[in-house]
Amino acid sequence: MICRGKKGCKAEFDHKFDIATGRSGLITRYEVFDGNPCDGAVLARSLEDHRQVFGKAPRRLTADRRYHSRDN
Repeated sequence: MICRGKKGCKAEFDHKFDIATGRSGLITRYEVFDGNPCDGAVLARSLEDHRQVFGKAPRRLTADRRYHSRDN
């Protein structure tokens, strides 16, 4: 369970997951997590999976603000 601290709400979400899509909108990668890992830590793993599948890094990447970190 992932709790965001909303008053009167025991749990906001059940599972956390990460999805990557290609230009066509088709899902190219997904991962369901145990617990609530930091989004910034997930990005490197997602990029490495992309490199293994497609043989190179993507030309563009879009993510929400929680993926931002100095390393990313």
